[in-house]
Amino acid sequence: MDWSAHAQTLRTEVWGRIEAYRRSTGPQAWCVLEDAESATLSPADRPTYLLGSGAQIAQPFVAHALAHWPVRGAVDNLRRGQPCAAVPGAPLAGGDEDFRAAARQEPNLLAVVCAVGGDTTPRFEALAADCGVPVLGLFQAWRRGDVATLRTDSPWCAFADIDRHIAVAEAAESLAPALADGLSRATLWACLLYRLSWSSAVLAAVRQPLADEYFGTALLALSVDEVLVDGGAFDGDTIRRFATATKHAWRHIHAFEPDSQTRASLNRAVAGLPAITVHPTALWHSTTTVHFRAAATPGSAVDETAGTTVNAVALDDLTLSPAPTLIKLDVEGAEASALNGAARLLRHHRPKLAVAAYHQVEDIVHLPTLSRQLNPGYRIWLRHHGPTIYDTVLYAA
Repeated sequence: MDWSAHAQTLRTEVWGRIEAYRRSTGPQAWCVLEDAESATLSPADRPTYLLGSGAQIAQPFVAHALAHWPVRGAVDNLRRGQPCAAVPGAPLAGGDEDFRAAARQEPNLLAVVCAVGGDTTPRFEALAADCGVPVLGLFQAWRRGDVATLRTDSPWCAFADIDRHIAVAEAAESLAPALADGLSRATLWACLLYRLSWSSAVLAAVRQPLADEYFGTALLALSVDEVLVDGGAFDGDTIRRFATATKHAWRHIHAFEPDSQTRASLNRAVAGLPAITVHPTALWHSTTTVHFRAAATPGSAVDETAGTTVNAVALDDLTLSPAPTLIKLDVEGAEASALNGAARLLRHHRPKLAVAAYHQVEDIVHLPTLSRQLNPGYRIWLRHHGPTIYDTVLYAA
C-alpha cells in the first residue's frame, strides 16, 4: 500500500468530519462524526444490553447507564451470577446465552460493548451480529450520555471530549511531517479518525500484530547487549516477549513495578533468569512519593486521588551501569513524566524507545513531540497493535 497516500486520505476524512461537526448545532452534533449506521442508535430510548460490563475502563459508563438508561442485562463471563457493577440495584451478570435469549425476546435490543481490549471486543461484536442486534462501542455510547456527569477520576472519560480530539488533530499537522515513514503518518490519522467516529474499521489497514508490540517490530534492531528498562513490568509479560525477541540473550533488565501484588507475580516469573533487577518503584519525573491506585491489574496507576502511596524515581537519579539501551514504558498515563525523568539519559545515551501512546488523549502527539525535544536525533515511528483504542506505540531510535 502507498501509506503516504493513505495517510492523506485519512487526514482529509478527519478534517471533513471536523468541519461538518463545527457546522452542526444542537446537543447531538456529534452524529456527523459517526458512520450512518451508528449515528442514529441511542441506548436512551431502547432496551440495552451491556457486553463485557466488568471491564475496568468502562465502570464510570456502566454506572451511568444503569442510572439513566433501560438496561436489560449484562454479560460478564468472569463474574456470572454477581452484580455487574458496584452500584445499588445492579443486575447480575450473565453469559452469552442470556444475551441470546434477550435478543429473541426484545426485537429492538441494542448492545453496548464495554470491553475494548485484545480479542474481547471482536468476540462481543460477533456475538451481537450473530443475534442480529446493532452495536455501539463503549466510547460511542459514552458520548451519548451527559459528559459532565461522566467525569470522574478515570482518565478515560476525557476520550468522550470531542474538542480535545480536535485539538489533537490540530497538533498532528505539525507532528505528521516529522514522523519517519508513511505508515506512521497513516497510523496517526487513522487513530484520530477512529477517535472521532469510534468505528474500528478505520484501524484495520494500519493495525499491526499484537505479538509484535514493543519488541517484535523490525524498527528496533535488538542485540544480545541490550540493557532494558521495563517501566510497568506488571507480571513479567513484556519480559517474556523481550526474551523471545532476543532469543533469551541480554546484558541486563531493570524491571520497575510499584504494585506489590503484581510485583510478587513478577518476581516468580523472573526467578532463575539471569541479570534481572526488580525495582519496587514507579517511574516519574522526580524522585519522590506518589499516590498510587494498586489494582493488581494492568490498570494500576499513579493517581492523586488514591489513598495509597508508593516510592517513585526518576531514571536520571539512578546510577544504572551500563546505561540503558532500550526503554519500554507502559505506565498507565505517566509516560510523559517518566520520559522527562530520563531527560539526561535520553540526551546523552539515546536509548531506543518503545512507549505506550494511548493512555491520555494527547499522548499520540505529545509523546513523539516530547521525545524529539529531549533528543532531536531520534527517528520516530507510530504503530497501532490493537483492534480498538489500546496499543498505539511510539518507537524511537
